Amino acid sequence: MDNKDNKDNKYRIRLPIWVKLTMIVILMGILMASVSIAVGYSNFTAINDNIYEGKAKAVAATNAVLLDAEQVAAVKEMVVKTLEQIPSDEQILSSEWGSDAFNSYLAHFSWIEETTEYQKIRDILHSVREINDLRSCYIVYVDRADPRCVYLVDASSYKYCPPGVIDPLYEENRGVLDAPMLGFPPYTTRTPEYGWLITAGAPITDKDGNVIAYSVTDIDMNLVRDGVRSYYRRIILILVAFMILLIVVFLISLHRQVISPIRKLSAAALQYTQNKKMGTEENVFGSLPVHRGDEVGNLADAMQLMEREVNEYIRSLTESQEENKRISKDLDIAMRLQMDIMPTTDEELTGITAVDLNAAMSPAKEVGGDFFDFFLIDRDHLAMVMADVSGKGISAATFMVIAKTILRDRTLAGGSPAEVLEQVNHLLCKGNREQMFVTVWLGVLKLSTGRLIMANAGHDYPAIRHGNGTYELYRTENDPPLAAMDHMVYHDVTVELTPGDALFIYTDGIPEAKNREGSRFGIKRMLDALNGTREMTSESVTHIVSRAVQEFVGEADAFDDVTMMSVLYKGDEER
Repeated sequence: MDNKDNKDNKYRIRLPIWVKLTMIVILMGILMASVSIAVGYSNFTAINDNIYEGKAKAVAATNAVLLDAEQVAAVKEMVVKTLEQIPSDEQILSSEWGSDAFNSYLAHFSWIEETTEYQKIRDILHSVREINDLRSCYIVYVDRADPRCVYLVDASSYKYCPPGVIDPLYEENRGVLDAPMLGFPPYTTRTPEYGWLITAGAPITDKDGNVIAYSVTDIDMNLVRDGVRSYYRRIILILVAFMILLIVVFLISLHRQVISPIRKLSAAALQYTQNKKMGTEENVFGSLPVHRGDEVGNLADAMQLMEREVNEYIRSLTESQEENKRISKDLDIAMRLQMDIMPTTDEELTGITAVDLNAAMSPAKEVGGDFFDFFLIDRDHLAMVMADVSGKGISAATFMVIAKTILRDRTLAGGSPAEVLEQVNHLLCKGNREQMFVTVWLGVLKLSTGRLIMANAGHDYPAIRHGNGTYELYRTENDPPLAAMDHMVYHDVTVELTPGDALFIYTDGIPEAKNREGSRFGIKRMLDALNGTREMTSESVTHIVSRAVQEFVGEADAFDDVTMMSVLYKGDEER
């Protein structure tokens, strides 16, 4: 993963900040200019089109008024009669313009152009076209049966259409089929032959108000559109020149106001890093000549404040590290002392053959409150203790030493386990301002008979195996922990052990041990591990249980001390 990241960084283009900002300004300028030009061009073109559409509509209406409706009707009648004499398969649309068939078709209408009515109408249209600088002025009628448009008179400046020329009725004009007086509403077209045109038509009516034909006007928009494009080309050149000037001014201001101060800050940061590597202290940022009230000035002030705080933090951290080393050393000593005060069979059970006893404790990362103890009250009575102090750290370890000492002394003084716990509870409750408590299992085993008298102050239930049976929890009355509340009553429980029986006592660090998934080791796994230890020594029992817990926990951090004691009762062989 690291190699891939290094390779990506190797080929990544690194640009100075002024180059990035310049590119951003240029892109924003191009974007804003493009949007402005596009919107302006669209709006300006739409306004021009509206103006010329109005002109086309007005001229068409003017022609409709100027023309003599009777003359128009006469020409229409001539064209209609001639068209009726031509078979429908010989009536050719204007799309066949220039073909022999089309020219032969038009020859049927040529005589109409010589008539007085046609010439008078054409002269009027020609005058109107020249006065208004139009592309075309012409008269058509709509054959509603087909439907189609048929030319009557044309005064166009280009590609004049003789009488009888047929065009399809365009979709924009189909409203005249239902409303003849509507005329041809203004519309814009673009064709390869004519380019941009605006067309409008007004109805020509007879004296009875019936529509006989339409006066149509075409305005050439090519020059208008060329003028608009030329205008906007000049606007683009002006915008480009202005943008270049703006970028130059921006770069000069950027260098003075931002780049130069940031370079000074960057150089100071590198110098500061080098000074730290060399172990020297120097007020690098404080000497910078950057004193302004803007963001760059605020950054310089923040860097100066950071420099002071980091220097102070490093001094404090150095002192803390020295203190942590001392505390860590003290904790290591405390942990070793904690382990040293735990009894061993060599010290406490020398010459005792009635039991095979082994105790083990795996402390967590810090000193804790678990402890065990076993000692002879006399040559025939063995006391066993398993306890867990609330909390962690030095306070728990200190309370553990006090509790362990009082328990041993009071047990040696005599009395049943319940009586011992009652008196120890009373002593621990005195002056317990930290509200600490300790769970305790205390048992006294008579070695000669196997009678075990035990009392439980809030501790985990022991596991007992009789003969060749299985380990099972021995659930008894569970009294309150010691130091939790004064004047509590505790109860003794008696169990008769016979040679071959086994006892296993432990702290909650075993069943509550967790793996990385958060699952607990639990009582069932503990009993499964114990039940695989028949015919083994007590040392083997503690080793197998400890290994089972470690394998379950894996690489997860130890949450609590793992403390246990295995006792195999063998009987008093001396008797």
